[in-house]
Amino acid sequence: NGTCAAGVLSYLRREAPETYASSKYMLVEVSERLAEVQRQRLLAEGVPPERWEVVHSCASQWAEALEEPLPGPWFVLALEVLDNLPHDKVRISTADGDGGGVELSEAHVVEREDGQHREEWMPLQDEDVRQVVRLLGLDR
Repeated sequence: NGTCAAGVLSYLRREAPETYASSKYMLVEVSERLAEVQRQRLLAEGVPPERWEVVHSCASQWAEALEEPLPGPWFVLALEVLDNLPHDKVRISTADGDGGGVELSEAHVVEREDGQHREEWMPLQDEDVRQVVRLLGLDR
């Protein structure tokens, strides 16, 4: 929503003014609505428009349409890519019964009959995840 861009540019302006003066933050957003939200956020944060650009496009189509490489150097933050990478998702809930302990479940993505996918919760089986849960003290 433009928050990261505003934060990065604010930090550069404050901590590295020379770098800030030659920087431009480019956001490539496939959703027209979210692209507008990003524009409005940056304007509301007072970030000068010459320091950023919001491109409403699919990133691969935008890159293919470039006639020549953009001058660099570049740093790429693929924030929306990161949250779509495979990851473990654990749910901790109070167990029923006299023990009063916790119940650990892990999310599994399963395919429905119609070809769509949905998330189902199953008892935690992955030993590596169990170890992390124990180390963090979340199993008590």
